[in-house]
Amino acid sequence: MTLKPIGSQVIHLDTTDSTNMYASRLLGSGQARHGTVVRTAYQEKGRGQDQSTWFSDPGKNLLFSVVLSIETFQAEKQFMINKIISLGITDYLTGLSMDPGSHVSIKWPNDVYIGNKKAGGILIQNQIKGQTVSSSIIGIGLNINQDTFPDSLPNPVSIKQITGRSHDLEKSFTSLLDHLNGRMNQFLRGKEERIHRGYLRRLFQVNQRKKYKVPGRLIQGTITGVDEFGRLIIVDEQGNTLTLNMKEVIFL
Repeated sequence: MTLKPIGSQVIHLDTTDSTNMYASRLLGSGQARHGTVVRTAYQEKGRGQDQSTWFSDPGKNLLFSVVLSIETFQAEKQFMINKIISLGITDYLTGLSMDPGSHVSIKWPNDVYIGNKKAGGILIQNQIKGQTVSSSIIGIGLNINQDTFPDSLPNPVSIKQITGRSHDLEKSFTSLLDHLNGRMNQFLRGKEERIHRGYLRRLFQVNQRKKYKVPGRLIQGTITGVDEFGRLIIVDEQGNTLTLNMKEVIFL
């Protein structure tokens, strides 16, 4: 399958309500295609998962949305999109010169962590048609040069805070797109199992005994992976295997 790469069309905006909203309007009017990227310096209504707001000072971070349109994305396996995008981001981050202790991971389902702090987030909105994902709009926020964060945010971090230096946003953007395309090409070549293994290796707290809140109780559990539908798999202290959707587990 031959498709235009992610970033084959890039729309630059000084400000917008949110890049996902803008991309959705473009897609609805036929002005966006597979690989279209909408990028902005500032979002007035940027948000993350569960309607949470996304904080970013103007012009300091990467804020953009990617439009995908691939007929081979089966609706029941749409979590593959999460894997491709999150791996592309973590591939980019692991290529930066950071302290060896700055471990890059994916906190299920859509956060990017460096150590125990959140460096980025992903918001995926899929349009389902029949048995396939007819289109997907993927919002990406990555903290690059943010100096400070509001006290209300629990554990944010920027690349600048970790490395001690500012980073060129244009070079960062280009490099990140290259890594996203690398993972997308891997998928198009039929390497889904390799993507899945890579995702499991990068999974936050995988194979570690930690505390979680699940429906009705607190547990000491171990994350062992995700299933094909993107549900988190945790083995509790009694050896029971729990398969959990996004709103059914809280990391403590």
